[in-house]
Order: sequence, then C-alpha cells, then structure tokens
Amino acid sequence: MWLQAIRKADCYLLPECLAQYRRRTGSITPIGVWKKIGWHYILFRQGAQMNPIAAAFWMGMNIIGNSYKKIRYVKRIKTI
Repeated sequence: MWLQAIRKADCYLLPECLAQYRRRTGSITPIGVWKKIGWHYILFRQGAQMNPIAAAFWMGMNIIGNSYKKIRYVKRIKTI
C-alpha cells in the first residue's frame, strides 16, 4: 500500500522523520534473510502487481541497494 502512496505524493527527501517503528508479535523483522527476500518478492509481485520478472528484478535491486547501504553507511562496532 505504501508503494502506491509514494507514487501519488511527492514525498522524497523530506528533512523530518515521519514514522517510528517498533517490533510487534508476528513481525518479520527477526526472521532470517532468505525469508525476508521471499517477502520482498511477494511485496513486489502482489502488492505492486508486477509480473514475475519485474518483481524478481526489483527484489534484486532491493538486495543490492540494502547491501550497499550496510557496507557504506552502517558503522561497525570495533572490539578490542
């Protein structure tokens, strides 16, 4: 649903935080990486109503983009 909302509204690069997140019972946050990848495919396939090839492409782009952000922007805790 949020994919459809951001297509209709100009909401990119806003300076303020508009949402807060918390873990709830039944959340997909603590599940493994492979299950999250599967949920992203389902999101693009059913939520955005894409064909299987487009859904797989955007799922792959999501994986690449998130991997880049982890490598580039997440600060590692140095242990002594």
